[in-house]
Amino acid sequence: MSSHGVDDSPHYSPFYCSNPSDQSDEEPLSWKISKIERPDRLSALTDPLVLHILSYLRMKEVRRTAILSKRWRLLWTSAHNLVFRCTGKSHYSVTAFITSVDDTLLLSKPSKLNKFSVEFYYDKKLVKCVYKWMIFVHNKYVEELELYLMTRGSDNFYNLPQILYSNACFREMSLCNCNLVPKEGINWPSLKVLVIRYAELNSDYVDAICSGCPSLESLKFSMCYGVNLFKINSESVKKLVISGYWQQVHDKLDDDDDTELYRAALVHAKLDFYRKTDDYESDQSDFKIDEDMLRDLLELLGDVEKLSIGSWCLQV
Repeated sequence: MSSHGVDDSPHYSPFYCSNPSDQSDEEPLSWKISKIERPDRLSALTDPLVLHILSYLRMKEVRRTAILSKRWRLLWTSAHNLVFRCTGKSHYSVTAFITSVDDTLLLSKPSKLNKFSVEFYYDKKLVKCVYKWMIFVHNKYVEELELYLMTRGSDNFYNLPQILYSNACFREMSLCNCNLVPKEGINWPSLKVLVIRYAELNSDYVDAICSGCPSLESLKFSMCYGVNLFKINSESVKKLVISGYWQQVHDKLDDDDDTELYRAALVHAKLDFYRKTDDYESDQSDFKIDEDMLRDLLELLGDVEKLSIGSWCLQV
């Protein structure tokens, strides 16, 4: 206290902050301990939880996690969902994509996979590459298989190899530009969902699907050809969709033709399709084809309790 009654002692306010130059470069020990004891939330996640999060990403993004830290360097190799996508059409893009897929499969650790999905521009010259992947699918007991092979014309359709036609692990399967050519039938006892887009079919293969998939609940054919009548002899199928049928008689794709049939345990069926207004005027054979197909379908649906018919079906 000075002689004038003024307090000259330093005043320590709770908000007082000294000059940075007065501070030591060393962080307080309590801060260091706090940093050690409290890692970031992402690092604190368990491996199974991290792998579950990674299952929603494509492999291109999943593999990039290897640069995060030592812990992440090989974590991606334990992923149970392998999803590969390539939108490039050039030879360089496809070649690089195939190399990436091959490298990933080589390092894949799980003995069993939930999902294997591939989408890229396919050519018959690449049949051996895809066959190697299908062997991998078979050996890894994959439950969900997706093959989206973009091609130019039916001449380049991929024939699903014989090694896959007897498989008790498949639960869901979606094929695009892939033909089913089973030599000794189909045995997919656990399969519940099957989607086939752009494929050549025949009645024997459709029968093989029905007899070889006793658990099948949902079946969809989209833009397929080769079968004049889809006779689905299955007690398990609850939903059947036949969409955009390719009429082989004309050897062309009718983009506007859309036939759908939903069957729920032979209780409720919905039948409809779409035609351009002048389709029947330009070619009467189109009307005859639709008439025969509709009549046969109605005969098969004789036991359903509820039947819904669209306007174009009524016109036919």
